[in-house]
Amino acid sequence: CLHYINMRLIGKVALYPTADETDIPEIAKLGPEPLDRGFTYKKFHDAIGEHETTIHQVLMEQERIAGIGNIFSDEITYRAGVRPDRKVKDLSDDEMRRLYDEMKRVLRRAIELDAELDDHADEFLIPNRVRNGECPRGHGKLVKKTIAGRSSYFCPVCQK
Repeated sequence: CLHYINMRLIGKVALYPTADETDIPEIAKLGPEPLDRGFTYKKFHDAIGEHETTIHQVLMEQERIAGIGNIFSDEITYRAGVRPDRKVKDLSDDEMRRLYDEMKRVLRRAIELDAELDDHADEFLIPNRVRNGECPRGHGKLVKKTIAGRSSYFCPVCQK
C-alpha cells in the first residue's frame, strides 16, 4: 500500500505491506477526524478540555484532533469569538461549545470550497489575514501574534 504523508508541506512517500492504517505510525497517532459523526461535543471537550496551553495550539495538535492547521485554527477562534492566545483551561462551557460548533462549520465550508482560501467570503478572517489585515466585521486592524511558534491573527474587539 502506497501512502503520501504531507505534514506542513514536508512530504513523505512510503510503501507499506498492508493498507491497515494502524500499521502506519504517522496515521495511527492522529486524533479523531473532526467532521466524523461520532466526534461529539463531549469527545471534543475530552480531547482538549482543561489543557494548560492555548486554544490555538491545542486545535493544531494532530494527536488530539486531526486535520486542523494554523489558518483554520485562526478562523475557528475568530468565528467563535475567542482569542487564540487564551488558555483552554480558562474557557467557559459556552466558549467551548462555540469552538466546537464553529470548528464543524469552518471545516465543512473549507471542504465546499476545496480549501481555496481566497474563495472564502469577506466575512471570514482567512482572506483578510494577508489581503488587508482588517477585521472582516469592520473593527480595525487584526493583531498578529506568535503562538507556539506559529503566526496567529485575531481581532481584539471581536475575540475576548
